[in-house]
Amino acid sequence: MLLTVFLTIHIAAGTLGLASGTVALLARKGERIHRRAGTLFFYAMVANTLASFVLATLHPSAFLFAIGVFSLYLVFAGWRAVVARGPKVQPVDWAAAWIMIAAGLFMIGRAGNKCSRARSNSTPRCWCSASSAARLPWTTCARSSTHCRAAPSG
Repeated sequence: MLLTVFLTIHIAAGTLGLASGTVALLARKGERIHRRAGTLFFYAMVANTLASFVLATLHPSAFLFAIGVFSLYLVFAGWRAVVARGPKVQPVDWAAAWIMIAAGLFMIGRAGNKCSRARSNSTPRCWCSASSAARLPWTTCARSSTHCRAAPSG
């Protein structure tokens, strides 16, 4: 039940963010419609990201949680560019940048860990259907064969 509620919030906020973001991009900078659409985009993306944090916790996924950190950082950086006065970087900007760097290093470490496990004989390599367009050979079969199929030989 809780998963369904937050998934609905995540989808609705994401749809609203896509629509309002498109309007903000198409409107001239500084016009009233641009400002209103940009504000709506900001709040929709914050709601979307916060819902994604809950979803990544309820259905454990460190990778998706890190993607949420990236999304929140980008929304925060855009907001800071609009509201910050003067060229001086504030401590909150540095804190956000360091959190972003830590999340990036975490994701690189996870990718390297999966890659090294895939090269060993302990876990079979596979191509996950979720990343079929990218065909990432370092993904591993973590759940079941319904999610992955064996990687081609060679």
